[in-house]
Amino acid sequence: MEHNIPVNPYVGGQGKTDVVLVSSGTYNLTVADSGKKIYGLTADVEFDLPVMEAGMMFKIQVVSSGEYVKINANGTDTIRVGAGTVCAAGGYFRSNKRTAVMLIEGPSDGGAQWLVSYFRNGWSKDS
Repeated sequence: MEHNIPVNPYVGGQGKTDVVLVSSGTYNLTVADSGKKIYGLTADVEFDLPVMEAGMMFKIQVVSSGEYVKINANGTDTIRVGAGTVCAAGGYFRSNKRTAVMLIEGPSDGGAQWLVSYFRNGWSKDS
């Protein structure tokens, strides 16, 4: 019999392969990370998105208040939130608010623009 027991993503050694935990520095997201929950833990963390492909999806969350999580677009790719907020080519969004979440998806029509389908708690774009 299989049980669906909740797993705390902050506790190591539990064999969760659908979670990426990053404590500090820069993490290069890959196709293999698509669909996983990505957590920036205890220090400033940067996540570099791969070249945008249709169907890719990353859910990125800030865990610690005061430390920045920054999501960088690749090369000439951009990231769009809603109808009009778009970062520069190769730009970023960032937040230092605990529980800030951003769900970024590669739209089915391809192109070079990541779409944010959900976000929460204080993300700002490059200027």
